[in-house]
Amino acid sequence: MPVYIRKVPTEMPEPSDAGRSDDEEDSFLRDPEQFQDRLPQPYRMIDKVLNKLFDKAWDVISEREASRIAQGSKKKNVLNPTAEVKLQEKANCLSRSADGKYVFLGHSRGLSVISISSLICVATWEDQSLEITSLSSSCLGEATHLLSTVDDMGVSRIFAFCPDVIYLIKSINETDDISQRKVYTKFQLSEGGKCAAAVIECNGASWLEIYRFPTETWLKELEVIQAASQKQVPHSLGVGEVKFSPFGIIMKIKPPRSLSGTSLKSPFEVLQRTEDGNVIGSGKHHMIRGRQWEDLEAVFKWKYGNILCENKCKAKEAGDRSSQCTFHFLLPGGLTPSLGETEAQSGLSRGFPVTTICVWWSGSHNLFHYTLSKTVKDKADIEPNPDAVWPNAHHIICSATSRCTVYVSLGLVDGTVTIWDRCLGIPWSVVALSDSSSMSGILFLDQPKSPRDVPAPFGSKVCILVTCKSGTCHLITARRGRDSHTTKITERTTDHGTLSATVWSGHVLQKLVLFMYRNGEIIIQDMSNGADVYNLALPPSHCVAPQWSPVCQFDSTRQTLFVQGDRSSCGDYPSESEDTDSSLFVFRLPESSVTDENCTPLSGAAGAKREKGCVSLEETFNLYLQERSIGQA
Repeated sequence: MPVYIRKVPTEMPEPSDAGRSDDEEDSFLRDPEQFQDRLPQPYRMIDKVLNKLFDKAWDVISEREASRIAQGSKKKNVLNPTAEVKLQEKANCLSRSADGKYVFLGHSRGLSVISISSLICVATWEDQSLEITSLSSSCLGEATHLLSTVDDMGVSRIFAFCPDVIYLIKSINETDDISQRKVYTKFQLSEGGKCAAAVIECNGASWLEIYRFPTETWLKELEVIQAASQKQVPHSLGVGEVKFSPFGIIMKIKPPRSLSGTSLKSPFEVLQRTEDGNVIGSGKHHMIRGRQWEDLEAVFKWKYGNILCENKCKAKEAGDRSSQCTFHFLLPGGLTPSLGETEAQSGLSRGFPVTTICVWWSGSHNLFHYTLSKTVKDKADIEPNPDAVWPNAHHIICSATSRCTVYVSLGLVDGTVTIWDRCLGIPWSVVALSDSSSMSGILFLDQPKSPRDVPAPFGSKVCILVTCKSGTCHLITARRGRDSHTTKITERTTDHGTLSATVWSGHVLQKLVLFMYRNGEIIIQDMSNGADVYNLALPPSHCVAPQWSPVCQFDSTRQTLFVQGDRSSCGDYPSESEDTDSSLFVFRLPESSVTDENCTPLSGAAGAKREKGCVSLEETFNLYLQERSIGQA
């Protein structure tokens, strides 16, 4: 019988990984020691998951360490605090006076006032039963300041601060019956202190109330109180014995109702509801029936179903908080009635700084404008109609105004940024960001303080900084009638510590922005090239507290930063006392090295307008025509 023998000797094939499952990765073929020690199910799966988690955590640690080393290798000018103020109580909120003389602190025992020149506490107002969580301030005169506070129970109070004394003017919503109390979530004073706006919640509903204060009467009453206290023993007049004149409410603004079928039967009834009809309305008065709404919605979903699915999460995020309100006080200017036109009707004084408030609600497309020249009412049960409505294509999620309030920027849920021009009442520029992350904030750069100093609507460009929740920052340079330019300053990050907690603009410094990160770093960055100019460092014994929501305030006019640091939050330097050892650190930026190199004066029509200080409508039109003729040349 023939025997066939191979001429080439057979070779043993190497084991292949293609036909082996993931469970056999650590089999005895690779590690013979695992032949007897292999874990049974389900412990083998648990061990596998834990190993993956450990590897992922190690990758994150390695990435953070590499980032820290890279940041440390960069050459930074380190700025140390110029002053430190020991605090008796850990502050929950902080506000500086507009004149730069005082810093107001709200804490668990009341209020404290610190003089910036002497860095000592000059006045206190204490109440052991409350804890102040938010604070707003405004100047009434050369030596008088108005304060508004909100405590942890939602009670709002109005104070007046004269030299070395704090007077309680009014406790607005304090009542014995807690179930009937209106909870104030936000209370903000306008510039000059003549008006204030408060966001209120009660029994599941929320609304916005706007007040007008008799500041001139309060100043006279304070003068009488101070004269009486000088004749008697100092501070013998108790705060509870002081009675101030009451203030009134201008309007009560409720969230816009969702569009639904109408009950009106004729066009004549619709025209009666729309009053004079000289502005674009919110669309609540119409002749569309409920059945028509349902048919239109069905057709819309059928045609644009794929787009709706992509933006479903973002729209849900914007619509979950439909009752939250954001507002901005606006200075005179634009298409709204000026003070001179309404002064005779409202009886306001020449020193009234703000004339308009703009409001938008979460889940809404519209920005509503209301003039503040309305008469004071005892009860504001009737909802006022907006004096102007700016519609947008998608829900608004963030907003900002320039210092002169000539520009209003809105961030929409689809990643679009719209810059509105109040002088013309139209969008200055519309920019779509490429980043898929939701926007968290908008900041204007290179803006003067007063409307009479601003070159709008004749300026060449407007620069804004947009921050996203993913950590990316975009610098938008918008030009009137031209294409806008967008630059990505920072990339997306997975390290939550490098996300910005607070962002400020230097205003008088061109494109210099102060970032406070969640890991406690404070950096001044130049937006023109993305370089770090300064690194503001607290002493090693203190850390920014709390890091995710720091208690701080930046005075852009005097280039001064106030930051609260807490010793007890640092493990290497534990506090010796049981109380929280907190300090207020003061950073004064060097003007010679920062301001002179980065500040650029305005020129051209803007400079002429600043020198003349023109605010009349005729001069505004003349400058606008001059700029149009230059642009067409």
